[in-house]
Amino acid sequence: MQRCLCLAVALLLIGDARAGHYKYSTLHWERLSGNTVLFTLRSAWSTEFQPYKDQVASDGGVISVGQSIRVQGLGDPVLYFGDGPESFQIVKAKVTSVDLPLKTWIGEATVQHTYSTPSQSNGQAWVATFGGCCRDSDVKNRNAGYFNVSTSVVLPATGPIYSPIISTLPRQMMLGGVNSRAANSFIVAAYDHGKHPSSAPAGPRYRWEIKSQESPMLPLNIDSSTGQVWGLMHSCPTQAPSSACLYAMRIAVIDRGSGAMSEVDFEIEVLPSAVSDVMPRLVNESGSAPLVSPLVNRVYSSYSYTYSVTFDGRGMELAGLQSSVLPTGALLGTMMPGGGDEFDTNMTWHVPGDLSWRVVCLQTYNSGTQAYRDKLNISLPIRSRQVCVDWSAMVDPAPEWREPANMSSVVTTVYMGERKAFDMIAEDENALDTLSLTTFDQPDGSVMADRLSPEEGKDRVNQTFTFTPPVKSGGLEGEVCFHVADSLNGNGGGGKDEVCLKYRVPKCLYRVSAGQTLLDIAALYGVNWLQLWALNKNISRPEGYGLPGGIKEGDVVHVGQLVLVRQGDSLERMAARFGTTLRQIIGLNRDITPTRPLIAGQLVCLVPSTCMDKAPASAAATSLYYA
Repeated sequence: MQRCLCLAVALLLIGDARAGHYKYSTLHWERLSGNTVLFTLRSAWSTEFQPYKDQVASDGGVISVGQSIRVQGLGDPVLYFGDGPESFQIVKAKVTSVDLPLKTWIGEATVQHTYSTPSQSNGQAWVATFGGCCRDSDVKNRNAGYFNVSTSVVLPATGPIYSPIISTLPRQMMLGGVNSRAANSFIVAAYDHGKHPSSAPAGPRYRWEIKSQESPMLPLNIDSSTGQVWGLMHSCPTQAPSSACLYAMRIAVIDRGSGAMSEVDFEIEVLPSAVSDVMPRLVNESGSAPLVSPLVNRVYSSYSYTYSVTFDGRGMELAGLQSSVLPTGALLGTMMPGGGDEFDTNMTWHVPGDLSWRVVCLQTYNSGTQAYRDKLNISLPIRSRQVCVDWSAMVDPAPEWREPANMSSVVTTVYMGERKAFDMIAEDENALDTLSLTTFDQPDGSVMADRLSPEEGKDRVNQTFTFTPPVKSGGLEGEVCFHVADSLNGNGGGGKDEVCLKYRVPKCLYRVSAGQTLLDIAALYGVNWLQLWALNKNISRPEGYGLPGGIKEGDVVHVGQLVLVRQGDSLERMAARFGTTLRQIIGLNRDITPTRPLIAGQLVCLVPSTCMDKAPASAAATSLYYA
C-alpha cells in the first residue's frame, strides 16, 4: 500500500512538472576571495504548482513575499558548478515578489562555491549552469520543457571579479505584425558591481548575443552593443490560447574586458494588434521623472532621491506594477490614480555609499479586456513594455569656486574710503547639496552680502563681498579667505573649496565719495582743511565739489605726507620734529604700534604742522618728506 502511494505521488509530481511551472531565470556571480564565488540565481515559477503550495501549507498554501521555497520539478532543477559530475546543489529561493496576473512568484537564491583552481585545466573559464524541467506548457518553442542558463566564471589574479547582472523582467511584450525597432522592441538591461561605463568611457561595456531560439525560430534581431531586441512577430488572434502568443528566448551578456558572461531566459508575449490602443505606456513628462535607458540618471552616495513614475492606462484602470530587484535603500510605491487615464507611483532611494551602478526595470499591467482573452473567455491582463532606469552612483563632489579666480598671487589695492566689490560664486554638481560659506580673517569695513536670486538653488553660492577700508587704515595689509562647504563636507563624500584675497591699503591716500568736500575729508582725519589743500596742489578750488578745479567722486587725495624713517628715529622724535602727535601718527599708520620700533627706510604717513614742502604734481602720486 505504501509503495503504491509513493508511486502515485511520483506520477502526480511528474504530471505537474510536465504541465510546466518554470517561467524565467538569470544567473550571475561575484568573487568573495581567492577561488570562492557567490552565485545569485533569480528565477520565476508558477504559483499553481502543487509542490510549492505544499511547502507553504502553514500559510494556507498561498505563496507570498519572504517565504523560502525549494525549487522543484521533474528531476529537480539544480545548479551545476561545472567542476565535476557530483558538483551541484539543489536551490532554495527566497520569494521577492508575486505577479498575481501571471500566477508567478519570483525568488532569489545565493549559493557559495569554491573552485580548486582559477580555471579549467585547458585554461578555459569554469561554466556554471542552472537547468532542469519543465518550462511552462503555454510556451510555443518550449523544447520539450527543458531549460538552462549559464554563467562563465573568470577568476584572474587581478581585474574584474564579477559577471554582468541582468535586470530584464520575466515577460517582455511585443505587438504582432509590427516591424519597427523604435516602436516594437525591448532592451535586455544589465549592470555589474563596477563603475558605471559613463565614468570611464571606453566603448560599450558588454556584448549581447542570442544564445538559443528553439523551433520555431523567432524572427528577432539583437543589437550587440546595446541589447535592444526587435523583429516582426506573427500576429496573434484576439481569442488567444497562450501557446499561440507566448515564446521563450535566451540571451547572453558578455563583459568585453574580462570575458565573464551571464545569461537570462525569459518569455515573450505577442499581443494582437487589436489591443495596441489599450496597451499601457510610460508618461515621462514630470520634472521629477527618471530618465529612461539608454539615458543615464546621475545620483550621489549618501543622498536621498524621489522619482515620480507615471503610466497612461489608455482608458483602462491599471491593476499593478512589477519591477526587477530594487537597489539597497530603495522603495517603490503602489500605482494610484493620478487624474484622467494616468496612474502614478513614487520611487524613493537613499543611495548607499558602496554602490556605483544600478539598473531597475518596471512594467505595469491593466485588469484585462475581452479584446484579449483565453480559451475560457476570461479577459487577460495587458502589460506595458518594460522600461528600464539606469543609475550612475557617484561619490559626492566637493563644491568649486567659479569666481573669483585663484588670486593667491595677486595683491589687490584698495584705497581708504573706496568701496570695492567682489562677486563670490561657487557651485556644486550635486543639485541636492546645500552649500555654506564661511569667511576667515575678515577685515574691518568689509561685508558679505547675500544676493541669492530666487531661481537659484541651494547648490549654488552667489554673494557679493565688499570692502571699504575705514579712515585711518592706511598701511593695512592682509588676506581674507572664503571656504565653501557642502552638506557632507568630506564625511563620506563632498568637501570644501577655498579662495583667498590678498589686499593692501596705501598710506596717506583717500578715495573721494559722492558729495564729499575737502572739509568733510579733513574732519574725518581730524586735521585742518588747509593742511589737506596744501598736500594737494592740483586742487585750485577747495570749496567746490564737482566744479572745475575742485574734487569729485573717484578722485584720490592725499591726507598726509609720506616720510622716510631715518636711522635712530622713534615715534616720539618724529612727532616732535614735525609738530604732530603720537596719536595722529599711529592713527594714520595701521602697521605701526607704540611697542613696535621703527625701521630705517620705513615709510610713515603724517600731517606736518606746516606744509612747507612741495606737494605731488598728481593726486595719485606719492611724495617723500625727508627730514
